[in-house]
Amino acid sequence: MYLNDLNSAQHSVQKLNKVLADSFDHEVNLAEMSFGSLEKMLNTTNAKIQSIKESNATYWENPQYNKLSLISHTLSTYITEIAPGRSDGKTKRTMESTVMEADLEQAEVLLAARELVDQLQDMAEDIAKMQVQ
Repeated sequence: MYLNDLNSAQHSVQKLNKVLADSFDHEVNLAEMSFGSLEKMLNTTNAKIQSIKESNATYWENPQYNKLSLISHTLSTYITEIAPGRSDGKTKRTMESTVMEADLEQAEVLLAARELVDQLQDMAEDIAKMQVQ
């Protein structure tokens, strides 16, 4: 394991799942769920959190609120950082692939510019040879 892996979203989701399992005896297997069901679960969880907040002045002491908050945080981390990179056919375009495409386009432009410079250099050499003759 590399040091950067400790700060990864996958590691964060695993740690949150471990806290959920240890503290509330509840574990969520997000890898098996589709992107749509993940979003639906997040919306439902956030609605339940909101109803607990509205019904109780000291909602932060409610164990159900704490459990739902952990689940919500786990889901949002998974949806924004891990789910887009999954290979289940429902993936979104990742930031890394967008950057790689931009780098590829920039490299193509650079190669085209170098080819133009080479052609101009060849023309200048041809003109210089004609002047010498």
